[in-house]
Amino acid sequence: LQGLMADYQHLQIGWLHIIHKAGSLFSRVMLLGDAGCSEWSDGAYAFKQWPGIQSKPQMTSGSPVWPHHWGITRSQCLELLDALRADPKWHRRKTMGDFVAARVVPETRGTGLSYALLLNKGSPKEVTLAVSHAWDVSAEE
Repeated sequence: LQGLMADYQHLQIGWLHIIHKAGSLFSRVMLLGDAGCSEWSDGAYAFKQWPGIQSKPQMTSGSPVWPHHWGITRSQCLELLDALRADPKWHRRKTMGDFVAARVVPETRGTGLSYALLLNKGSPKEVTLAVSHAWDVSAEE
């Protein structure tokens, strides 16, 4: 998986590259502009290896579904945001941690499935974009 990294104003600040190879997970981050470079080369990126981390499929209807098919659609994200805003217990200042504890954990508990696969177990969605988040900031941002 490789994709661009952007700041909160949607300006590209770098690239993230994640691979699973020989039983380990590897990630590389490259920053662009003054803080970084524009090519993958020695010293141009941060590198991290997690030895022995094995990716495993989740099972739906007896069939394995691998991580590259644990995606959700943009419209599903927007539907979730609409549902949160309609919830009287929700407010804009709640964090991603609050969101996960109040919404994702209860809905997925005991299923053995990720939130994305729970939504799409009949038709898993391929991941084409990775979106990251900070746990202690507003989930709506």
